[in-house]
Amino acid sequence: DEKTYEIQYLTENVRDRYPKARVGALCYECIEGREEPCMDCPVRVLQLARDSITTEKYEGKLHGWIRKTASNLKWMNDETMTMVCCTDVTKYMNKLASIDILTGLSTIAKFKEEGQLLLNQIKKEQYYLFYIDIDHFQLVNDTKGYKVGDQVLVQIAGILTKIKEYDELI
Repeated sequence: DEKTYEIQYLTENVRDRYPKARVGALCYECIEGREEPCMDCPVRVLQLARDSITTEKYEGKLHGWIRKTASNLKWMNDETMTMVCCTDVTKYMNKLASIDILTGLSTIAKFKEEGQLLLNQIKKEQYYLFYIDIDHFQLVNDTKGYKVGDQVLVQIAGILTKIKEYDELI
């Protein structure tokens, strides 16, 4: 309920994830273990005259990222009800953190992680490591602009992706 934070309905998934949650309970008490509504609660933010709001937050208790979308609906007797949908977006957020949006290549952190795993697996095999440094690349950005610089990086990433073997990292 948008004014009382009282839970009106729970899915099986929510019951599994939050065993203390029950219909009629206050969401902030049984889900967050708090005495008052959370400052970043989507229901609280929604009360600022919006139709819907979506937030994403790392939930330490769940060891993952949760996307919460709150929307106002007309409920029984034409009362306004706030529906909150929670989605585990941990895999999506981890993927975002591991892939460079511009080039589609691994971020340096992901490259190091995958490289270390690969090195641990192939201790007896020979391997090569190439480090590519595009000399004076800042000059491209400074003279042609960042849009052209981005296009150059995308082209280089495309070439490297095409020539790499299945078991190689970029």
